[in-house]
Amino acid sequence: MNNSILLYDDDPPLERILGRLHSVFDFRVGIYSPLKRLRKLHPEDSIFYYHPDPVYEQCICRQKDLFSWREVHGHDNDQPAASDLSSVFARVHYASDLKLMHSLDQVADTIIGDLSAWFKTDKLRSVGPGSGDYQCIGSEKDLHIHNRAQVLPGVIFNTSAGPIIIDREASISPHSYLQGPLYIGKGARLDNVRIGGACSVGKQVRLGGEIENSIIQDYSNKHHDGFLGHSLIGRWVNMGAMATTSDLKNNYGQVHLQIPSQNRPRTSADAANWALQETSTNTIKFGSVIADCVKIAIGTMINTGTVIDAGCNVFGQMPAKYMAPLSWGRNGVPYDKERFKQDARTIFERRDHRASSAFDLLVDRLTAEQGLFS
Repeated sequence: MNNSILLYDDDPPLERILGRLHSVFDFRVGIYSPLKRLRKLHPEDSIFYYHPDPVYEQCICRQKDLFSWREVHGHDNDQPAASDLSSVFARVHYASDLKLMHSLDQVADTIIGDLSAWFKTDKLRSVGPGSGDYQCIGSEKDLHIHNRAQVLPGVIFNTSAGPIIIDREASISPHSYLQGPLYIGKGARLDNVRIGGACSVGKQVRLGGEIENSIIQDYSNKHHDGFLGHSLIGRWVNMGAMATTSDLKNNYGQVHLQIPSQNRPRTSADAANWALQETSTNTIKFGSVIADCVKIAIGTMINTGTVIDAGCNVFGQMPAKYMAPLSWGRNGVPYDKERFKQDARTIFERRDHRASSAFDLLVDRLTAEQGLFS
């Protein structure tokens, strides 16, 4: 066990929202997620996972092929003692240390830090530009295009502020402008897009319009005109045409987020006054947090500092500053659990992806949690 690693998910509030249906340790900030980075840097080490909720722990272990802390150590609901952790695990990584609220400031440094590992993983990767009639502003040594990516004529890359990495089977259409530091994931498709600031873009993402300093997880779509800025976007998010985020208040004041202070009310009497804690981002530039499997209708205007929890279907008007999970429209009508699962399966299958049994269990868990305040 001396070379074992523990991912200790202490369930911090914002990370909880972005980890409803996937572990926050699988949230990509640079080229890799923390979990992927650990597996690359420590390929021989066993990785264990702990979460206060044993059901969630089992689901994440099944999703990501991790060892359950409870299964291995024979505990049910006991919380690991600090002395146990230090004596058993070589390294312990806490979810609260991820500080996802401030991860937009870390994208540039994280991409640069991940580059050396990226070069080692695939001999097909090439340093410098691949084939195509495109323009590079800045040093071409900072432009890294996989030779199985497709870059069509008329694309402009700007590496003046940092490197640009285009991963395997990504495609970029004419009239696109990409500024580093930037990572574009495997199989991503970019059409007539303008990307500025430091951004990390996951695999099989579809992008168009204007994007600035944002983190976008795997399989999400923002493929049409509209602005996305200084935002954290989960997996399987779909933003309709002209959906737009605001990332600056009219008075240039600091942006505050409203985040649930707990997973659920303790009693039914608490439900009417379910607490949202106001948390400052300590910056005047912050857009939205949009969690996994959110669908946003065409033309939706999203206010500065909006938090949309997992599985919401957003339409009709500007969403509230916080939307509870599985909300159907702004009024918080619950999204039927079985309909949500079927809609998710339909969406997943369009990308040749199938919902796992762990996904269904996580949805069941989420709807059970929301039962008191739906």
